[in-house]
Amino acid sequence: DVPESRRVLPVDPAHVRAVRPLLSRQLQAVVDLQLLTAARPGEILQMRPCDLSRDEIPGVWVYRPASHKNAHRGRGRSILLGPDAQNTVRGFLPDKGPEEYLFSPRDAEAERRGGCPARAGERYTSEAYSQAVARACKRAGVPHWHPHQIRHTAATEIRRQYGLEAASLMCEHSSAEITDAVYAERDIEKRAEIARKIG
Repeated sequence: DVPESRRVLPVDPAHVRAVRPLLSRQLQAVVDLQLLTAARPGEILQMRPCDLSRDEIPGVWVYRPASHKNAHRGRGRSILLGPDAQNTVRGFLPDKGPEEYLFSPRDAEAERRGGCPARAGERYTSEAYSQAVARACKRAGVPHWHPHQIRHTAATEIRRQYGLEAASLMCEHSSAEITDAVYAERDIEKRAEIARKIG
């Protein structure tokens, strides 16, 4: 068991709703995608068009982050995007080259300045995202929460609606390495079905 002091708890959805409008359009999309996919903040922040497969599974896009938490263990990571998540991503695709980050602080700053060029970075870091959320929490007058808590909020909601196995599959949690290709294929189909229903 993980000690209570080290557990990451879900954030109250009302606190997310209070903070979301105070974030840039780019970070609003990151919040939305986390809620729809149960992905980690760093996974969504590094999303690029070249990492998206749009025709692999009917009705679902597959996003494979270039790097992720378990890459050092030789495990792949696929995040499935249902219809609502696809619509969120679509709004950022037209102006991006294949290897450009979709959620850029440079774009956010240019939008804030009314289209004037900005000197901000090409990609949000997890720390910058966390700081933006902390500032927005303060402005909204809600308790501070961390973007990683959104993953747990999403998983909690998936579990409530679709059951424990669905939450485990969407988060790609496992207690042992799964190497059976047939079993992995079955899992991705279940995850695709959940992604279509979630949005």
